[in-house]
Amino acid sequence: MRGSYSRFVFLVSVAILSGLLYFGCAEFEDDIIASNDPATLGDSLQQLLDERVQEMQIPGSILRVETPSGEVWTVTSGIQQASTLENVEADGWTGTPIATDQLYTRIGSLTKSFTATLVCMLVDEGLVSLDSTVAYYLSGFQPEIPNADIITVRQLLNMTAGLTNYTDVEAFYMNLPPPYYTPAELVEMCLDGGGTDFEPGEGWTYSNTNYVVAGLIAEAVTGDEYYELVENMIMRPLGMIQSSMPAPQDNFLPGPYWHGYSWDMPDGSLYDWTYQDPSWAWSAGMAVSTVHDIAIWIQAVHRGTLLSPEMHGEMYSWVDLGVPTVGYGLGISRFMTDSGYFMYGHNGSMPGYETAAYVIEGYTITVINNGRPKAEWGFAHSGDEIVLSVIDLLFSETSSTIASQGKMDTQDNRMIGWERMCK
Repeated sequence: MRGSYSRFVFLVSVAILSGLLYFGCAEFEDDIIASNDPATLGDSLQQLLDERVQEMQIPGSILRVETPSGEVWTVTSGIQQASTLENVEADGWTGTPIATDQLYTRIGSLTKSFTATLVCMLVDEGLVSLDSTVAYYLSGFQPEIPNADIITVRQLLNMTAGLTNYTDVEAFYMNLPPPYYTPAELVEMCLDGGGTDFEPGEGWTYSNTNYVVAGLIAEAVTGDEYYELVENMIMRPLGMIQSSMPAPQDNFLPGPYWHGYSWDMPDGSLYDWTYQDPSWAWSAGMAVSTVHDIAIWIQAVHRGTLLSPEMHGEMYSWVDLGVPTVGYGLGISRFMTDSGYFMYGHNGSMPGYETAAYVIEGYTITVINNGRPKAEWGFAHSGDEIVLSVIDLLFSETSSTIASQGKMDTQDNRMIGWERMCK
């Protein structure tokens, strides 16, 4: 079901952003012109969100924008729970309006940034080496992980390991909604799909299997369970009291939550995915959070709050994807926008939910949605779509300033992307 699970081709025709909060000023910082009036920005964001929610035909969205000076705008649009799933395409979404901007949601592959940070913290503690092999940490693991004797931890985290993405395998996407899976069963599904796509280090592909293996390594070297490691080493120290890693077979969201809907069943029907078992995503995508806590998180990632400067530098070492405006590090992505600035962050997508979290020139933009557009409607990722619209709003005057000074060639900024499952 690549059309629904792996359709996440990331639009970067306005090649995305990067706020250099930790590394210092960006090359073009002196040219930044905020194209919004602080007195009316909230109204502008509300209008923008209403328009994008209606255009993408998603149930609801919550958008949070924090400025470099610490001002915060949070706006909502749409519904928290549908009254009916009949004739949604024809009649639109109806139901209970969003009651609060602090709703719990499933964040999908934004979880990968937690897993990558966890592993990097274990490197700082001397328990893991980025350049040691999978076999060194998971000797005797069953089923046997392909190329375990040559795949390094670094290659898992930067998606150059070559392991087949288990969520692309027919046995997975024809068995929906997903049952409970153990991590070993997810690795087995990878083997069912062929095990490998290329030799380690000889390509790049977005694979959830990489991050399942990374989670197994974290458990092996600590003796603790993955979900406890993330909560105790990352979420609680950062004060992310609205975030959690569900325990095995915990299908429920904390309250208050919203219902998530999408057309991801094998027959293409609309389905309420709220109470899904997130074990299928495990360390690749099962975290739960709110738009507020996601902002805390992406700022901490970008500043390197939990890592040594050396490890933060490793996390921000970019794999060459063949396009200079796009890069993937260790659980973090980098894109250049048409305005000439990089953004750092990650998105997430799983049935019923999409999330995006990025920083750009001191701005923090986080979005959570309780639905995904149908693949044939042509929207790559609803969260990214909203983020890009916000960036255009914030930096629309900057683009012409930079172009007039000859500092970038926007002709090279085209649609760039990769296929991913629970982003």
